[in-house]
Amino acid sequence: MAAPEPPHLLFGGSSMTLAVALSIVGSLCYILSLMSVAFPAFVVRTRRNGKEYPVGVQCCFLLLYGLGQVGSAGFSTIGSWFGPVSITLPVYMGSMMLWNVIVMSALGMQSFKKSQQVGTLVLVVATIMLIDAGPTAEGSVAKSGVELVTSIPSIVWELTFALMWGCACAGMVADLVMRKALGPSKLMLIYVTAQATATSAVTTLGKLLVMMDHLSFICVALLLAATAGTNVYSNIMAARTINQAQFIPMASCGALILNQLTGLIMWEDWRSIRSWVTYTGIHVLIVLGMYDISTADLFDHVRQTRRTSLAAIGKSLSMPTLPSIIFHSPHSSPMAVPVSKGYTQMET
Repeated sequence: MAAPEPPHLLFGGSSMTLAVALSIVGSLCYILSLMSVAFPAFVVRTRRNGKEYPVGVQCCFLLLYGLGQVGSAGFSTIGSWFGPVSITLPVYMGSMMLWNVIVMSALGMQSFKKSQQVGTLVLVVATIMLIDAGPTAEGSVAKSGVELVTSIPSIVWELTFALMWGCACAGMVADLVMRKALGPSKLMLIYVTAQATATSAVTTLGKLLVMMDHLSFICVALLLAATAGTNVYSNIMAARTINQAQFIPMASCGALILNQLTGLIMWEDWRSIRSWVTYTGIHVLIVLGMYDISTADLFDHVRQTRRTSLAAIGKSLSMPTLPSIIFHSPHSSPMAVPVSKGYTQMET
C-alpha cells in the first residue's frame, strides 16, 4: 500500500497554513511599524515644509512603531511553532518585501522601478513554491528540543554560529571604539554578519523556547534576549553608517542562507524535503529576487574594486625605490642616470 502524501499548504495541512499565515501577518506588522515613523517624516519633508509634528503626536507615532515591532516579533515567533523555520523565515521576508512595495506605493512615498517590482514578485513566487517543495511541519516532531541541540552535527554548527556571532559583536565594539577608522567594506561585512546571525538565531531560539523546560528554558531565553539585542543594535547602527540599498538585501540573503543551514543541520529538515533540485533552485530564485530589488550591482562593484586595486598597484610601482633615492641624492655619483621611473642604471 502506497504511503500517503505529506500534508502541505495547497492540499491540506492546517499546521503549515497557520505558520504561513502568522508569518505574513508578522511581516505586515513590521512594515506598518516602519511606516508609522517613515511616513510622518516623509510628510514633514514634502508637505509641511520641514515643520515637525507636535511632541504628543510624535510620541503616538513612536507608540505605533513599538506596537508594530511587538506584533511582528510575536506573530513570527508563534508562526515558527507550527512550521519549519526554513519556511517561516523566507515567507516572512518575501511577504515583507511585497508589503513594502504595496504600502509605500499606496502612500505615494516611492515609485518602484520595473526591476524592483519583478524582483519582489520573484520572491513571492519562490516562497510559495518553497511551501510545497520544502520540509513539512512534521519533519523533526519526534525529537525533543534537547535532543535536537545536543546532536554532534548540531553542536558543531552551534559552535560555528557562535563564532560568527562573536566576531560580528567584536567588530561592532571595534567600530564603536575606533570611530570611523574601519573602511566601508569591513563595516558592511561586520553588520551583515551581525544582522544575518541575529535574525536566524532569533527565529530558531523562538521556536526552541516552547520546547525547553527548567534550566534549558532559561538558557534559551537569555540567548534569545542577547541575539534580539544584537539584531536591534546592528540594524540601528547599520542605518547610520551603511548604504541601506546594499545592506538590506545582503543581510536578508545572509539570514536566509544561515537559516536554511540551521534547518538542515539542527532541525533535520533533510528528512522531509521532497525534491532537492527544486529546493535548491527556489533558494537561488530568492537570492536573485533580493539582488534584483537592491540597487547594488555586483559586477560593477567587482570592476570598481579591480580598478582601485590596479590604481594602487600602479601608484606603488611609480614610487621611487631605495636605489633610485640613493642614485638621485646630491651626494651620489654623477654617473648615475635614470632609465625609468623607479629604476636606475649605472652608465658605463
